[in-house]
This record gives sequence, C-alpha cells and structure tokens, in this order.
Amino acid sequence: MRTRPFLSHKREDRRAVIALKQVLAVYGVGGWRDLDDLHLGELSQPGFEDAINNVTGGCIWYGTKRVLGSWYVNNVELPAVVARKRREPGYPLVPVFSTISPREARAALRRAATEPDAKLTKDDVAVFADGNGYVRERAQRTHQFHVEVARRYVVSAVSSLHQTSYSAAITALTEPSGTQDFTLDWRTLLDPRSRVVVDGAAEVIRDALTTFRDVVKPTAEFPHLILDLDLPLPLAAMVGYDWRVTSRLKLTIRQRTRSGITLVNGDGRTATTFAPWTETELRDTGPTVVAVATTAEGLACPLGAYVNQVCASRTLELHMPGELDAPSIRALARHTASALRASNAAGHETHLLLAGPAALAALVGTSANAAGPVTMPFWNGSAYVSPVVLGD
Repeated sequence: MRTRPFLSHKREDRRAVIALKQVLAVYGVGGWRDLDDLHLGELSQPGFEDAINNVTGGCIWYGTKRVLGSWYVNNVELPAVVARKRREPGYPLVPVFSTISPREARAALRRAATEPDAKLTKDDVAVFADGNGYVRERAQRTHQFHVEVARRYVVSAVSSLHQTSYSAAITALTEPSGTQDFTLDWRTLLDPRSRVVVDGAAEVIRDALTTFRDVVKPTAEFPHLILDLDLPLPLAAMVGYDWRVTSRLKLTIRQRTRSGITLVNGDGRTATTFAPWTETELRDTGPTVVAVATTAEGLACPLGAYVNQVCASRTLELHMPGELDAPSIRALARHTASALRASNAAGHETHLLLAGPAALAALVGTSANAAGPVTMPFWNGSAYVSPVVLGD
C-alpha cells in the first residue's frame, strides 16, 4: 500500500503506537512498525532505510519526551525521512505531539543536531518542523487524539498521490493484500465468531467513510473509486450509502465471481426485467421487511424467522437465483431501492434482508438516496442480529 506511513517512535511508547496503528488501519492507511513488519535479521539500519524509502509512503513521528532522546530515531530514521521529503516534496510527513509541544521538539532536535556524531542537521530539523503536524489538546483522550492523527494523515496521503482515481480495499473478513492505494481494514470492528460489528463500530465506520469521502472529493469534479469489498452485506451497503452519487464519487466495484472478476460500475445501462414483488400482508403491526436473494436457497426460512422476531406487518420478496452480470446487479439494486423508497413514503418502518454479492449491497446503498431510514441486520449464520440503519 503506497500510502502506508512509517511509524517513527520509541519502543517504550509501543502500546500507544500500536493503538494508533489500529486506528490508521480503520481509516484506510495502516502503518509500518518495526517489530510488526521487519524480520529479526532485518532489524538494522539498512532495513529501516529500505522501509522508509521503498516500503512505505509517508511518516508519522510520534512525539514524546522519550523519543526526543533516541539516538537511533534522530540519526537513522529522521535523516532518511527528511531526505525523502526533499526528493519528494509531497511526501506525507506528519509529526504528532503527544506529550510534548512543537517548541520542545524543535529545541531538542536542534540540540541533537549539534552532537559530535550527529547525522541529523539543523536544516533537517527545519524541514521536519514544516511537516503537517498535529498537537494533542490538553484534555484530549488518547483514542480521539489517534483519530485526529488518522484524519490528518489521510489528508496528506491523498494529496501526495496527485490522482483523480483511487483504488481501495475495504475488508472486515480477511487480511488485505495491501496492493491498493488505500485499505480500510475493519477486522478489529467485527466480532470474529459472530461476524457482527462490536458496540460503537457503526459510528467509527461512518466517520472513516466520511473522512475519506471529504478528502477525496476536492481532487476532481467526479473522483473515481475502484473498490474491492470483503464485507458483511450491511457494511457494504453502508459504504455505498455514504459514497453514493450525491457525494459526487464514481464507484467501480471489482466483484469476484466463479469465473473471475466482474467490474460493476455505479452508473451504466440496466438490462433486466424483474418479476413482480411477492407481497404478503401479515397480522402484526411492525415493519415492512424487504427480502432480496440471488442465492439458490433464497431467504424463505430466514425471512420467516425474522418476521416473527420483529413482528412484521408486511413482506416484499424477490428471488433471482444465479450469477448476475453488471447491468443486472445495477438494475436489481435500483429496483430494490425503489421498493425501499416506496415503503418509507407510505409511512412504514422498513427493513432490508439481502443474500447476494457485495456489489449488490453497495449499489443498493448508492441507490437508496432519499429512501428514508432502512434497517439492515447482520446474518450470523443462524439468525439476523445487530441491525444498522442506513440513512439515519
């Protein structure tokens, strides 16, 4: 991943830096940390210099009193980082000041540059001091500090690419390959056994999506995002909803099929005529449940259980088994969004159950603009649980 930052820090600060790395992963950039990413035989100056020059795409310097006294950080890591910054002016260099002020850091680094064996120079310190840094507020909790650092770094990383098209992986299920420009890694936000989000995760995910969207939007009239999704369907729908057409983003989803990869654009022709919805009126007074499946087995059994669980008043069902091409996925997504919009317009609380490809879920999200709130639960293998709400 070209945008991944080198995390320059003192090992005594490793707990805080590991926590920062997890937040950076959620926001799309991850982080390179020596004890995580170097093999034992590579823990030497050439290994660090290779990481700075070739493996990573930026640097976050984690500022504490301890790091100021580190000969290795001051004379191996920082000179290499500054040298790359001189070669590549857009290189993201983000000093963050956790327990020290920028003034303290500059003074200490200038003193370090005067030591007899110093590799760091006063000119290096000046370049470092010009970095797009962030200072921790006095009462700011550590997690919120790390979130602000992640936001600041994403801004610098997007700016450094000088692009109007970006590739991004978004995963909560498997380890990402790291071959895209950005990887939003949400594995820590998903319970590995139940495959549902942990408490508070939906808000974190929305903030990560909003941050990336707002940083990318100014780079073009219609920035293009090429996405690889490995997500539970409610999260894929959240991605589509937060990055929908009204946000001016153009989405292309690389959907895995049995025979390869199908590119599914958010815009384009549609080529499917659908059978009418199977509508069932029920005796209870709860929500309308819309159920759409492209899998062979459909949703009949899970739908029956969910109807009882939420005391549904009505169901709309559509079963289209088989592998869909891109025009069919677009058409089914828009058809589904239209049903959601009509249900909410009629004054019904609306729930959505999906069984199909992630591209379908994402494009339902993009098409659901102005549909009103839609509740979408997670399938944990035996039941629908832990709903999230699109458009709340």
